[in-house]
Amino acid sequence: MRRILKIDAPRCKSCNLCVDVCPRNYLMPGRERNPAGYLSVIPRPGTDCIACGTCVLVCPEPLALQLVPDADTDKMPSALPNTCRDIPPKNNVAETTPSALEDQDFQSMADALSAQAVDAIMPGLIQQIAEAVAENMTKEIIRKIQQGELPDMRQAAETSLQAFQGHRRAFLKGNDAVVCAALAAGCRAFFGYPITPASEIAQDAISFFPKAGAIAIQAESEISAINMLYGAAAAGIKAMTATSGPGFSLMQEGISYMAAARLPGVIINIMRAGPGLGNIAPEQSDYFMATRGGGHGQYHTPVLAPANVSEMFELTQKAFDIALRYRTPVIVLADAFMGQVMETIDLPEKLRPGLEATPQWAADPQLPPNTISSLELDPKKREKCNDSRFETYNKIIESLPMAHISHTDSPKALCIAYGICARIAEQARLDTQMFNLFRPVTLWPFPESLLKTAAQNFEHILVVECNRGQMLEDIQRILPDKTIHFLGHDGGLIPTAHEISSTIARLTE
Repeated sequence: MRRILKIDAPRCKSCNLCVDVCPRNYLMPGRERNPAGYLSVIPRPGTDCIACGTCVLVCPEPLALQLVPDADTDKMPSALPNTCRDIPPKNNVAETTPSALEDQDFQSMADALSAQAVDAIMPGLIQQIAEAVAENMTKEIIRKIQQGELPDMRQAAETSLQAFQGHRRAFLKGNDAVVCAALAAGCRAFFGYPITPASEIAQDAISFFPKAGAIAIQAESEISAINMLYGAAAAGIKAMTATSGPGFSLMQEGISYMAAARLPGVIINIMRAGPGLGNIAPEQSDYFMATRGGGHGQYHTPVLAPANVSEMFELTQKAFDIALRYRTPVIVLADAFMGQVMETIDLPEKLRPGLEATPQWAADPQLPPNTISSLELDPKKREKCNDSRFETYNKIIESLPMAHISHTDSPKALCIAYGICARIAEQARLDTQMFNLFRPVTLWPFPESLLKTAAQNFEHILVVECNRGQMLEDIQRILPDKTIHFLGHDGGLIPTAHEISSTIARLTE
């Protein structure tokens, strides 16, 4: 059955990502505002949709765009004539009367089809050919492995099977991977308020957590959500929340309370453009707020920065381990691209969280009485509480810093980036082979010693960010004797591989 594109105008947020990616230029910004005040997209007059689904994949708002069955398909005659007339009829059924096109050659038949129809069927034909070739190659390789002709490949295959035993492959958005990772880590509760581009996390949690024996609640606001997280953590329950930009701002007081009370919890921030409402496009503008302790008082929170969907899964899992080990809130800081991009990853077969013992420090009727609070009116006792927290921070600084370094044979410079900027920089590195790429995985604690080692032989260092230079300040502090250059965009714009390559080329002339 043919599919058609359904546009739910009240859900549209006017990000226009679908307009940018449509291969047929079918969508365009509308002129009428929806109930939320946005100019929802509309079909462009005189164009046709081929139902490729690209717009659905990039749309950050759930259900705003959908491919639905066309109810009129069954009533319409097929627009494509049979092009397989040279294949003998099956089951000895007699041939029917030849059609008017049957005596024409293939070129004439192709001319009879509309350009749209040809565009629609060619990718399918190419895919079928590719699958057939791949299947034959796979069979030949398996035959050779079985006959002992490829011993190294056999060993590699066995190792791979062992590595992926108990896993299953999935094609997920980064936001979806976060929910899967939380369940795999044993998360028992989610509290959140939907906000683009993090909405899928709340939607998935409400859909899947109850099926796994956990709870998910849509709070009245982000302030409610972070305080629900405080309460769950105080009871010794693995819990999380997720938000973006303005919502993350509202959570800062609660995060400060959790840090002071030594309560573990995971906060996912899918960054959008700011300040204020800004827009829903990607930006890395929350770096300061996450790495400096955005609430009042002196505290730190570990901050993890994924650069692909696999890391969205892995670092979310790791965030729960860090939170419980050090009794601290942990932030997974990802830009909107990381939340919305779709990639293939391997998931554990079982994502159902098991029951775990309640920590001895938690407030629980079955445990000895315990008071969990951030309030301490005695200044000397308050300072001792702070001393204890900072001793923990020192342990985190010693053990947690992580970074990924991509090397080039003859590098002329070093580029430093994280998140979507690191992915773009990696493409520029592969294209030009002009520089090494340093990607911090922990933004706090920043991998300072690893950076100093990576930068020691370079005169030219380029920092790339989707902001006006926030991580840049940390790099300048860590490398005071180096000349640091900066490339950045904000407002939802991102640096391009060409910009990075041309900047490096100019610096190294």
